Amino acid sequence: MKPKRGEIDGSRERARVYELLGGFDARGMDAATFERRALELLSPEIGSAAGAHEALVRTAPGRADGVHSLQLRIRTQRADDILAHRFDFYGESYDLGPEIDWEHNPGNAHWGHDLSRFSFLDPLWEAYAERGDAKYARKALDLILDWIAKTDVCDAFPPRKSPYVWRSYLNIAIHLEAWAIFLSRLLARAPDLVAPAVLLRMLKSVHEQLAYLDYVIPETRGNWVTIGIRGMLATLSQLPVFRAAPAWTATAYERLDAALDEQLLPDGVQDELAPSYHFVVVRNLLGILAAGRRLPAPPPEKFRSAVRPMLVYLRHVQAPDGLLAAFNDSDPEFGSRILEALREPEARALLGDEADAELRSTCFPYAGVMTLRQGSRHGRDELYLCFDGGPFGTGHQHEDKLSFWLCAYGRSLIVDPGRHLYDWSERSFYEYLKSTAAHSTVRVDGRDQNSRARRETWRAREPLPLRWEARPDGGVTAGAEYDLGYGPDALPVVHRREIRFVPEPGFWVLDDEATGTGRHEVESRLQFAPGELRLEAGRAYTGHSNANLLVLFAPTVWDAWTVMSGEREPRTGWYSPGINKLEPAPQLVLRARDRALPFRARLVLYPYRGAEPPAELPEAVRKEAGL
Repeated sequence: MKPKRGEIDGSRERARVYELLGGFDARGMDAATFERRALELLSPEIGSAAGAHEALVRTAPGRADGVHSLQLRIRTQRADDILAHRFDFYGESYDLGPEIDWEHNPGNAHWGHDLSRFSFLDPLWEAYAERGDAKYARKALDLILDWIAKTDVCDAFPPRKSPYVWRSYLNIAIHLEAWAIFLSRLLARAPDLVAPAVLLRMLKSVHEQLAYLDYVIPETRGNWVTIGIRGMLATLSQLPVFRAAPAWTATAYERLDAALDEQLLPDGVQDELAPSYHFVVVRNLLGILAAGRRLPAPPPEKFRSAVRPMLVYLRHVQAPDGLLAAFNDSDPEFGSRILEALREPEARALLGDEADAELRSTCFPYAGVMTLRQGSRHGRDELYLCFDGGPFGTGHQHEDKLSFWLCAYGRSLIVDPGRHLYDWSERSFYEYLKSTAAHSTVRVDGRDQNSRARRETWRAREPLPLRWEARPDGGVTAGAEYDLGYGPDALPVVHRREIRFVPEPGFWVLDDEATGTGRHEVESRLQFAPGELRLEAGRAYTGHSNANLLVLFAPTVWDAWTVMSGEREPRTGWYSPGINKLEPAPQLVLRARDRALPFRARLVLYPYRGAEPPAELPEAVRKEAGL
């Protein structure tokens, strides 16, 4: 049995590391010996550095085959800035000087990861392809070679250096694919720019990284597994010269098969229950299917079957205005990337008739996600509510059960707050944004939900005890409960929420019930999208120019109501559409103090067009609101 990484001291046991990875330590090695040893890593028929070059020129597809690179493209990168070692990720730009230290991170915790993921190869390639100036291609090669020269595979084993280079196998997997795509394109267009000796040096490093991924992927689970496997297989498909490729491919398929069995719920939702990471897994599978056309063996048909229901789920968590109903660690602006992915030929072929089918109200009984909607034939104007009545999820969790996303007439109005910076630095709002206080659900006695303490409940093993009724007239009722207690001592109060969609004239009724013993403060919060929120006794309404939401509540039920936006002590009323993006956004807070349980309250959510609420509300709305 192979030892785990923690059982090897990479600084002292270099020979053992290279033995485990099937490579060799090239320190102090002359050129002839290096070529002989490196060729042992490649297919036997290659025979020389020139032969490796010729083989890759002959097989290079010259493009990303199918789905593009795993790395999300960051359009703020400019090729001329990269020439000067100025890099920009998520709105933070830094000049790294003439000598890049790949272990150093001058920005937020995510910035250093993106530097090592090499997304900047894309703008360099685009500049070269458009302008024909070889300096852009040469800079890309120089940056790859610089990374190889300054980093050491032995740092993957303790004692490790930074978390950004060898310590994160995600970064290795992501940049390997970026390297492979770039090299394949360049060899197809301008093979003379890549000298055979330089190519062999790169292939030796790629071999070490592939062997490292093969070694460490079993150490973890979740979307990391699929990222690592995609990185390996996509790289092998673009650089089909490695002796170990058939064995690596077979092992990768076996691991992916096991990962899908473990992670996919019967309703097609990935068990982390974060739509952004569900999308990451979908992208990984699409990339593997695309890569399979150039691998030693094609992917099993089972993988294609697994993707289809996952794509269906993505269609349902996409709000009509293009944003993502971003529960747990997800970014609302991810929606545009999902739309792009759903339009790709591979995705449309997998969806078949579902690719253009009308979306109706739907329940995912294991994920606990329910949509209450008019039907997607209404396009951007559709009335849409996505209700999260599911478990905590196995990763990337927020304490947000029974929250929801609401979009009407082309505008998302009640939203999930996002995650801001994916770290715990002083300026990060991540800790707040994953709390119950940041979401559209209920707190008790000033305490948040406590799902994290109950690991056995994080994943549904059978269909959840949801209330779900979709009626022929388009009306829908959805219900779920949170029963894991509030605060670190798990205060035993149960919150039940039922939401009804009334198709004519088109609105939702939200009924909350808190049960238990004793007297408590019950606090209901609604997190709105950025903009104005006007508050009067018994009603609150947004102040957008074209599409708005009126919230009706009974003043006799609540003791206090307020709107909070951009508050810092304590943090309240914030929205993060994507990484390193944050803006104030109004949160409606309703409080009922010192109430004996059970406590019941109703909110009516009435969307309308135009800038002002209608002078006369529809009779059905008035009746549900008790007016």
